[in-house]
Amino acid sequence: MLSAKTSDVAIDIGQYAVKLIELKKNSGTYVVSTYRASRLNRSEVHNEVGAIQQAVSNVAGQYNFSKRSAITHIPLGDTITRKIDIEPSLSDYDTDGSIEVELGEVLPFTLDQVYYDYHMLDNEGHYLAVAARRDIVNQRVDAITQTGKYTKRSQPQIEVDVDAYAYGRLVSQIYSRHFADNEIIVLVDIGSKKSRFYFYDATGLIFHREQQIGGQQVTDSIMDIYSLSEQEAEERKVHQSVGEEFTDLVLTPYANSFAEQVNLVFDFFDASKKTDAPIAKVALCGGGACLKGLRKALNAQVEYPIGDLDLSEVVINKHADDQDWANAMLQFALPVALLCEGE
Repeated sequence: MLSAKTSDVAIDIGQYAVKLIELKKNSGTYVVSTYRASRLNRSEVHNEVGAIQQAVSNVAGQYNFSKRSAITHIPLGDTITRKIDIEPSLSDYDTDGSIEVELGEVLPFTLDQVYYDYHMLDNEGHYLAVAARRDIVNQRVDAITQTGKYTKRSQPQIEVDVDAYAYGRLVSQIYSRHFADNEIIVLVDIGSKKSRFYFYDATGLIFHREQQIGGQQVTDSIMDIYSLSEQEAEERKVHQSVGEEFTDLVLTPYANSFAEQVNLVFDFFDASKKTDAPIAKVALCGGGACLKGLRKALNAQVEYPIGDLDLSEVVINKHADDQDWANAMLQFALPVALLCEGE
C-alpha cells in the first residue's frame, strides 16, 4: 500500500462513480492517454457490490490489462495507521518482524485478517505502518479482476494505495515551493455524500478529517425545488442548466453549510496543535468541486484562500483542445494521484 508504484492505469472506485485513467510519463510530466467514468447506478442494481462491478465493467470491461497492472485505492478511514520506531540497524527480516509485533498490539484484528505495508520515514528507524482489513481490500480488487474475460494466467495485477498518501505525492509535486517555505496545503476532496480534508506539510500528511457533506446535497435541493427525478436533477447540476433562482435557492444555502464544515475542520486542526506553520492554500478537487460558483461563495466565508487543485502543473492531455478533460480534471484528481511517483 505504501510501496513504489508500477502501474500506468488507475481505477478510482468513488462514492458516486468509477473512473479510469491511463497516464504515460513524458519528460517529467504525465500525458493522458485514456480517461473514462461511469456512475454507480444504485437505483437499478440494489446491491452495492453489483453496482460497483457494473460501473467498473463500463469503464474497464473491454480494457486490455493483459500486459500491465492497474492501481486502485481504499480511503484512509478504512485503514489503521501507526508510526513505529525501530532500531535502524536491524535487518529487513527483523524490521518486518518488529513491525508485525507493534501492529499486533494495536490492531483490533489478527494479522491474518489484514493486509499491511510500511514505509521508512528517515534513516533513524522511524516508520509509517498502514493496515487494512482484507475483506475491504478484496472487495475493490475483485470488482476489477472479476470484470472482463481473463484466464488465471491473464488476471491483472492490482496494486492498492491509500487515498491520502496518493494525494500527498500529487500535492508535493504541485505545491513544493510552499513546503520549502514551511507552509501547509489543505486538500478538500468533495465527494457525493462525504468530503475529506487532508492537511500536508513538507513531512507529509499531518491531519485529516471527514465531514458528512457533498454534492448529493445539491442534487437533493434541485430535486425538491424543481420537482425533478434524481437523474434529471443530477444532469441539471452537471450541465449547469438551471435558472437564475439557483443561486439563492440552492448554491447559497449549500455554500453556507459547506463553509461551516470547512471552518469546523480548521477549528479541529487548530485544537490539535499539530504545527504553527501557516496555511498557504485550500485546494478543492473531486466531482463536487465542479459546482459553478462554489469557490467564490466559500472564499467570502473562509479566511484562507480557496481555489481548484491545478492538475495542469503535472498532467497534460495529448488532445490539447479536449474541453471534456478541462471540465473533468477535478474529478480525476485521485486516479491521477494514484499514478504519481514520489515518496
